Amino acid sequence: MAGMKELPRLVSEFGTLAKEYMVQETVEPAKKLGRFAGMSLGAALAWMVALLLLSVAGLRGLIALLPDGAYW
Repeated sequence: MAGMKELPRLVSEFGTLAKEYMVQETVEPAKKLGRFAGMSLGAALAWMVALLLLSVAGLRGLIALLPDGAYW
């Protein structure tokens, strides 16, 4: 068991270890989650733009295939 003279050092060490543990278990995973969320939003935006452009191209192609004339 620790003596009374060692108690301030142990309390200080406990505080340091608790801070390191909190950073390791909360801050670092939150950073990884934020990076993943950012990449996911970027990918979703890229898919939206791609689908929009493909839709426009498909409609333009369909219009090109339709016959010209007053009855269409």
